Amino acid sequence: MAKKRTPNATWASLLLISSGLAPSLGCSSSTGPIVSMASGSSGAGGAGSQTTGTSGAGGTGGTSGASDAGSAGSGGDTGVACSEETPAGAAMCGTGNSCHLTSCGPPPQYGCFQAGTVSAGGACTSSSACTTGLSCIGYGPNLSVCEKQCAVDADCMSGRCAGYTTCSKAIIGHFCLRPCSDVTAAGAAACGPGFKCDGACLGQTSSPVCVGAGTARSGSCMNTADCAAGYTCLNRALDGGIAGACTQLCTVNADCAAGMCTGNISCGGVAGGVHFCL
Repeated sequence: MAKKRTPNATWASLLLISSGLAPSLGCSSSTGPIVSMASGSSGAGGAGSQTTGTSGAGGTGGTSGASDAGSAGSGGDTGVACSEETPAGAAMCGTGNSCHLTSCGPPPQYGCFQAGTVSAGGACTSSSACTTGLSCIGYGPNLSVCEKQCAVDADCMSGRCAGYTTCSKAIIGHFCLRPCSDVTAAGAAACGPGFKCDGACLGQTSSPVCVGAGTARSGSCMNTADCAAGYTCLNRALDGGIAGACTQLCTVNADCAAGMCTGNISCGGVAGGVHFCL
């Protein structure tokens, strides 16, 4: 059967497979130091925490607490084998079909399934509900959407090919992060219900992407999925603590409920274009 995949996490814990790196965050302000944010473990498919590392250091991938789930749904197994859930694997299945994991093995087995009708960002309960070349990715216990399969960053509009784990974390697969542009609360609508637009780093490059949203607008957080649309989980401490605080993102001072838009999230010690309120 075609399984619904649960990603390693939604952003700080995502494995950016094609570059062999996990994303890291740094934050700076007009008065504060630049510090990097290394990801930690996540709960039930939530995002990894952005905990502080040493200045300029890269982050490491976290782990997912979610279990594998899903069923074949309406799509049928064509009986044809394929290589893996990538564009090349889908091409082996022919027009109107997709490649999905059928058995954890070892070794893992993949098969061709009749593709469904749900496009990228649409709600799903199994990968066979998704259109050709997409898999059903679980961002949380009640938030699963179809996302494009990939092998390298060049396969994705966002330029970000992320990793997820399945089969009790024994297998790593890949999917494209959906790009977005407005990290304020107003920009969440472009990402779809249950999501928000948040910043992500790969090396020294910043690229806002759609991630799962929480409800908190203040207080402590363990990962960005705890925080509401327009907010992210930042830890600017230098003591290596793992908890952060939900912090408002902004583009101009008028976006800030309090303070000014002077904080600057940096990537690899280089200031980027994503800002937060101080």
